[in-house]
Amino acid sequence: MQSSGGGPGEPTWFLNPQFRLAVPTHTTIVLTVAQFDPKVRGRTHKLVPAGLVVVRTKKNHFPSRIWNMDDHSVVGEQVPVLARDVSITVRLLPDSLYYVVPYSLPGVQAPFLLRLYSSGVVELQRAGPPQGQTVRGQWVSPYCGGKRGHASFFNNPQFNIKVPRLPSGGGGGGNQSPHARHGHEADEGRQRDAPEHTRLVDVDLILRRIPPAGGRIASSHQSEEADESCFSGSGGEETGEEEEDGGGMRAADRQRKGGGVGGGGVIEGGGIKGNEYVAGGCIGMCVVKCGDRGSRLVSVLEEQVVAESLYELKHVAKLSLQLRRGGHYKVIPSIESPGMEGAYTLECFSDESVQLEKVAHVRCKTVSGEWRGATAGGSHLNTTWSDNPQYYLYVPPPVATKPQIRIVLKLLQVLILYLTNPLLN
Repeated sequence: MQSSGGGPGEPTWFLNPQFRLAVPTHTTIVLTVAQFDPKVRGRTHKLVPAGLVVVRTKKNHFPSRIWNMDDHSVVGEQVPVLARDVSITVRLLPDSLYYVVPYSLPGVQAPFLLRLYSSGVVELQRAGPPQGQTVRGQWVSPYCGGKRGHASFFNNPQFNIKVPRLPSGGGGGGNQSPHARHGHEADEGRQRDAPEHTRLVDVDLILRRIPPAGGRIASSHQSEEADESCFSGSGGEETGEEEEDGGGMRAADRQRKGGGVGGGGVIEGGGIKGNEYVAGGCIGMCVVKCGDRGSRLVSVLEEQVVAESLYELKHVAKLSLQLRRGGHYKVIPSIESPGMEGAYTLECFSDESVQLEKVAHVRCKTVSGEWRGATAGGSHLNTTWSDNPQYYLYVPPPVATKPQIRIVLKLLQVLILYLTNPLLN
């Protein structure tokens, strides 16, 4: 699992090593990120800029890790400094949960030690890494339908988001009452009666565009993109030492330097700036709540849209959201304008075993026709309406579920140029 997630301004910041911190009384602590001396014989690594941020969670909220942060939740931060030891002093309040996140510049890897000195009792615990999955895909004709709002939007690739249900309660089946509710009914009751915070799952989705041959998307200080192969979370090292680390500067600092979400990027060999708005070429995604996990979406109501990213950058887009356990959701990645092709990776991170499952491509057929002479029957308000061209729609059996069908009628625009010969005037 990659743990060099970048700084608070990076879309993968939450991948950095995280440490939970709690105190029973008002306590002042000193945190130090220490690096090994590279001058010692046998060590080949170099010193890297190291930073540190301490984040407080919301009241009565006890997440297993921090996924996002804002200025209101930060109780202390030290920006990356090129030194063997980087320290910060903060005062902690009881009945609050804190997270300590060491980081460096994006893409930089180095071992470090986290030291803590306190005036009282402190509980420090390493947070487990998130579980992740990466899938690859392509926008190719006719599956490059543009962003939501275009008639061809649902031609884009679609993925089911499988959110796990609450695990079964304690006790084996042999101890249950014979009058207990059975199967699905009992499970639905357990999901409904559970506390609100246990019914929601934190999910982060990151969409990355794969550069074409001959070009390479590179941040101004980031060497490589995230791993594009499928992977899942696993246990980490002992608290206090980590083999990989990464980070970056605060989001506000990044914006002052011309960056944004994911950093300022450049397509090398293509000459197009990655943090520049390219008309129609930016990428994004939309998460929709649906009733059926199996079939493709061909239409969606506004109230079904759970979240939609901004189409600001052409190389990365991110969504952070909470999804209800057992719910049916789909994510639809797209390029802003229809007809634009490209390859991408879609990454999903969560503390739970959330999975992405690709939905089969839509089956489509295009036929051409015209209204001319006797076949121009007009609308259904005219008696000649039945003279219009007609098409037979046949759904062959057997059909397990009722298919969703979307019919789009496009009027071909014909431009007639009348050329005038000046010799005939």
